[in-house]
Amino acid sequence: MIKYKNVNIGLIGCGTVGVGVVKLLRKGISKKYGININLKKIADINKKVEKFKGIEYARNAEEVINDPEIEIIVELIGGYEPALTYILRSLEKKKHIVTANKAVLSEFAPIIFKKAKQKNMSIGFEASVCGSIPIINILLESIPTNIKSIIGIVNGSTNYILTKMREKDYKDALKEAQDKGFAERDPSFDINGLDSTQKLAILFLISKGVYIKSTQIYTEGITIITKRDLEYAEELGYTIKLLAIANFSRIPELRVHPTLVPKTHLLSSIEYEDNAVYITGEATGPQMYTGKGAGMLPTANAVISDIINIVRGKSYDIPEFKNKTIKIKNHRDYKLEYYFRFLALDKPGVLAKISNILGIYNISIASVIQKEKGRYVPIVMMTHKSLEGNVYKAIKKIEKLDCIKGRANLIRVLDI
Repeated sequence: MIKYKNVNIGLIGCGTVGVGVVKLLRKGISKKYGININLKKIADINKKVEKFKGIEYARNAEEVINDPEIEIIVELIGGYEPALTYILRSLEKKKHIVTANKAVLSEFAPIIFKKAKQKNMSIGFEASVCGSIPIINILLESIPTNIKSIIGIVNGSTNYILTKMREKDYKDALKEAQDKGFAERDPSFDINGLDSTQKLAILFLISKGVYIKSTQIYTEGITIITKRDLEYAEELGYTIKLLAIANFSRIPELRVHPTLVPKTHLLSSIEYEDNAVYITGEATGPQMYTGKGAGMLPTANAVISDIINIVRGKSYDIPEFKNKTIKIKNHRDYKLEYYFRFLALDKPGVLAKISNILGIYNISIASVIQKEKGRYVPIVMMTHKSLEGNVYKAIKKIEKLDCIKGRANLIRVLDI
């Protein structure tokens, strides 16, 4: 690949991360590599976009894409369209791509990478997963042997919220995350687990070379988690994290959901907006990588890293994809330990009724907590490993008991 001493880049989308890219470039971050990166042109539909001296502002993205002097296009608008169209047109024009767009990659990676290979262009997408952690490069370049599992805290917004919920309720924790810029005004994509699911699809893709749609991955968000759950988890020796989990067995297991993580596990210590990825390799054993997963500069740093690698001719190879459909384990076939919280009438015999139903479905109780007093009180149970399909059947039956109020809370325990 051609190495550049001087390179012109065009930026499509200059929101939070885009502004961070401009600021880092203006600090001369690329000078130590002996190269000059010139941000020639920016396109953004927001008329109030922050303006920087010495940079051209285009009326639309096509002006940036069609500029013959621009060699690298940085796409930071997010979403599916028009991002996909801009990426494909840029590749057609023989321009390299750097993107932080997890949505478009998780959905259209085969199309994008096929076009890049046809045109002999590079795709940099380090910023699409885990902000400042160079996890894409690690998986593609640094772990050549088989990967057995990936467990990640890959969404900084939800990790921040769950950390703050130890001292305040969910609404206040969410508002604080929004005020600090770690969560969007509409936080649904993060708190419902969809952001983590798209990132897990990308991690699976580059680990195994097999494309799956993010919609195939079992997903739960953090909206069911309460401050009370976090307190009980603490008492039991756990923290609660939103985890993205991939187990690469014969039938892969891919899931995103809140999880009780033992205090003895490294992932339990990851707090606030930090991300972490815990990888177990066939030859390497377990390794964990951690760093800032949200915010302007951590993500912008990953964008700049990709630009520099392309300029230096060091960008990683595009994965070869296997053209086959893949079966993923149904979540009802998981065999895990579980945390249940029921709200039950405080009277004799209630615990026996619950235990009887659990026994019918071969669910063995490991421990029970019932401390509070009142008409209805929380009962917390931890189980031994049980089949998830049976767990759902038992919970449904328990919720129909006259002595049970509302729905049960069910949280899976990390299998270590």
